[in-house]
Amino acid sequence: MPLESELRNLYRRLRKRSMELNKEIIHTLTGEDIKRGGAALGILQKDTLIFDSEDMTSILMDYCLFQPGKNGKSKVQSYIEAHTEPEHLDDRVLFNAMLGSRYSLFSVTQIERGYGVNSKDVFRGDQGFIMDIKFSKSTISGMVYAGRLLPVHERFSMSTGAFLPLDRSALTWVMDDLLPRYLTSRGGNAYIPLKRYPEMETEIIKYLISHGVAERFETSNITRKPSSGQPNLEHKAHSVQIGRNAPCPCGSGKKYKKCCLRLARQGLPN
Repeated sequence: MPLESELRNLYRRLRKRSMELNKEIIHTLTGEDIKRGGAALGILQKDTLIFDSEDMTSILMDYCLFQPGKNGKSKVQSYIEAHTEPEHLDDRVLFNAMLGSRYSLFSVTQIERGYGVNSKDVFRGDQGFIMDIKFSKSTISGMVYAGRLLPVHERFSMSTGAFLPLDRSALTWVMDDLLPRYLTSRGGNAYIPLKRYPEMETEIIKYLISHGVAERFETSNITRKPSSGQPNLEHKAHSVQIGRNAPCPCGSGKKYKKCCLRLARQGLPN
């Protein structure tokens, strides 16, 4: 059944604040962080980020924010540790959800149009409701997606960034090739150690990008500031690059050449 109006209002409030926090944390990324993330996902070529679509920036930014850095901490974790006294009412809820977030595969079991979807975690087997209005209007039952969830409430979770869809061949690769390499056993039960999830996430995203899913995924949380026109995209080898004068995908409102392009080339702090 659709969630009550009170929970829908809570969702809208948390979504709005999560987008604001997302932009704040994105600006803690350095040029080296972006280059390292792009290289790990196979989309960095000679200091240039190559995308199959402009929206792939959502995947990269989400990846850079949640992946552990050289110090073993993610940008999200470092940001939260530096903000022990949250200024906003909902920050504590979102901080806990970010720290408890997980990247996994989710199958859509039922759709509540205009609200969200009931889903099942392919790896863990648990079920839950993902509140995502846009996603609920575009997906179909039975689809499997790779993505990250924020457990913001006992009744629902929110997505972060984007869901990458898996077709049959990709799902077969995950279950037959990838998963056996990460599973371990204890007491007769097979599970994936938490410390191996970042590595597994990298493999999943890199595989899906290399197999062309970038043209058909759903974005929801990582956004850019509104611009007056569409970005100038330069085509190259059936991929696209963000034009130098296009709005920077990080959401700063600056031109790409004066923001993340400069950071990626020089490795300067933002």
